[in-house]
Amino acid sequence: MKDIYILESLDDTSNLANKLAKKILSNSLPKLILLQGNLGSGKTTFSQYFAKSLGVKNNLTSPTFVIMKSYDIPNYDFKLHHLDLYRLEKEWELEELEILSQIQTSNDIFLIEWADKFPTIFINNKKIILHFELQSENTRIITLELK
Repeated sequence: MKDIYILESLDDTSNLANKLAKKILSNSLPKLILLQGNLGSGKTTFSQYFAKSLGVKNNLTSPTFVIMKSYDIPNYDFKLHHLDLYRLEKEWELEELEILSQIQTSNDIFLIEWADKFPTIFINNKKIILHFELQSENTRIITLELK
């Protein structure tokens, strides 16, 4: 299944993030979300709206330098883990973080930017892939794929 969304405003981004958050909280979509796209294509902005849609109280900031930040989700017994794999070069660096075992053993939500740097590492996981493409200063095309 592939869906294409044209986002022409921050409201459009917020609406898509809210729609996905509701479906994930209702367990109708996988809790592993892989974000792909060039720098400046909207991955972190989407992540901020997604966290807000989940009810996360803290401001979500890019975890580029710390790789992963975790956030409590009010009224749920699981967390949101936001990862940014941009700085990682080798697959073993990701394995050292034990992310795969956390994905497989927890009920938490994992939102991972730059996951496409390691195309085989998440191959056996049910996931949502969001590919961000910058069309103009205000327009992004998002391709959503369930795998």
